[in-house]
Amino acid sequence: MIGVDMNDDMLTLARRNAPEVARRVGHANVSFKKGKIQDLRLDRDWLDEHLRAQPVRSEADLARVEAQMAEQRRQRPLVPDASIDVVISSCVLNLVRPEDKRDLFFPCTGGTLLRHPRETKGEGYCVTTEAAANGCGPKGAESGSCC
Repeated sequence: MIGVDMNDDMLTLARRNAPEVARRVGHANVSFKKGKIQDLRLDRDWLDEHLRAQPVRSEADLARVEAQMAEQRRQRPLVPDASIDVVISSCVLNLVRPEDKRDLFFPCTGGTLLRHPRETKGEGYCVTTEAAANGCGPKGAESGSCC
């Protein structure tokens, strides 16, 4: 099981408490990684380290980093293709760019659900989200009016 979050404080809290949770439930099968729900290919811990070592100071630096990010996504994705059975998300949609929100949802019977077609296996990836539970779908997501 992989927990993914963009917030350093939440990741610190989750990682700090993981051993105690594992002890209580009897399983230590969870890891926590820094990433965005709309871009599970890019390892944001890698990006942070890379930018600390090689800060962006010019347009040429930015182009270099963007190329390295694309290479990272292809060669060492945070979440490999077809490796997920189910995604459960409590994505805070007001923090997701409008152009990314359109790609996060797909219509299905009974509501609108989060999708990750690249990372998920086959057709078995219906997902529960706070957004879907609150009746939030593409129209609400695009306007930023849900959640």
